[in-house]
Amino acid sequence: MKFFVYKSNLIDNGFENLKTVEETRSFFELNRDKLGCSVENFDDNWEDAIVAAKRKGLFGEYRHEPHVFWLPIQDRFDCGFIIKQHENGVTYVISPFELSYLEES
Repeated sequence: MKFFVYKSNLIDNGFENLKTVEETRSFFELNRDKLGCSVENFDDNWEDAIVAAKRKGLFGEYRHEPHVFWLPIQDRFDCGFIIKQHENGVTYVISPFELSYLEES
């Protein structure tokens, strides 16, 4: 999947409102027979998101566990990811859709 990556130094709060990547993955694993999305699909998206973020500068350790957010599109929700880098405090928002309001000015 193609991801759009946005960087911000401003996002420091609210991570506790989101599930982590590991919590979300476990949910997919436990509910594999009830959901339209497989854990394998989720894993593939997570791997693609990491590759996209690394192209935009992600490195090192994370300040928090990476988190998942959801965006509606037509008849479903698609997931994006948020990673707070420890070394410099940059937050990476990795979205399957353009979020132009997060563009750096």
